[in-house]
Amino acid sequence: MDADVLGLLLGTALGIAAVFLVRRLDGEPWMYAYALLVLPFVYIVFAVVNDAPNTAGKEFVAGIPWIAAGIVLLWFKVPYSTMVVGAFWVLHGIYDVTHDEFFTNSGVPDWYPLACLATDLVIGLYLLRLAVRETSPRTV
Repeated sequence: MDADVLGLLLGTALGIAAVFLVRRLDGEPWMYAYALLVLPFVYIVFAVVNDAPNTAGKEFVAGIPWIAAGIVLLWFKVPYSTMVVGAFWVLHGIYDVTHDEFFTNSGVPDWYPLACLATDLVIGLYLLRLAVRETSPRTV
């Protein structure tokens, strides 16, 4: 099976599983905001494992918007936070597939960008749908 197809299937399955798990734990949307803090560290770990500290630093800088969003959404009452969290998940999916345009992290497996894109889109689109269905703007 092609690595791209495998990545998309794996990512979609992981995204669906994450949504069902978080719903079961009744952690919406704060768990997704918390996860925004973690997203950049996956790329950082890929760089560290590949013994590329300079790349790890670049990954950290590139991840600052998601880390900042996670902190703000968890510590402060933000109107429409479900929509904001969903948008950041979708933006991370876009970052995944454009990542190599910014810099090279040779520790990232070939299948990972599309797997992460699929996961991020499933979660992000789910949250955006949830935000549209809310009768009043929710805060995390």
